[in-house]
Amino acid sequence: MWSRHHAPRWALVVLGTVLAAAVLAAVATAPRWWPVLKGSPPWRFFMLAVAFGVVSQGLDIEASGRFAQALEEVLELDGALALCFSAWLLPRHQR
Repeated sequence: MWSRHHAPRWALVVLGTVLAAAVLAAVATAPRWWPVLKGSPPWRFFMLAVAFGVVSQGLDIEASGRFAQALEEVLELDGALALCFSAWLLPRHQR
């Protein structure tokens, strides 16, 4: 809420910088984690939850209007469901 009223552009710059750093770190370390992610359904759902969270936060900062607010809430719900599936699959995948 603070960022919407006081510094929406700076919040987007910070969010974009953090996202770019995360993508660069992920690409740099991809040879180590990609085989694990490729064969692990819990990690796939976790990454999906992270993606939904990032997109919903971007919408929360920048978008206004009823449709954008509803879309942001739906994305947060989808991310929460993906995170629940990830946690549910984790013990089953480790057997």
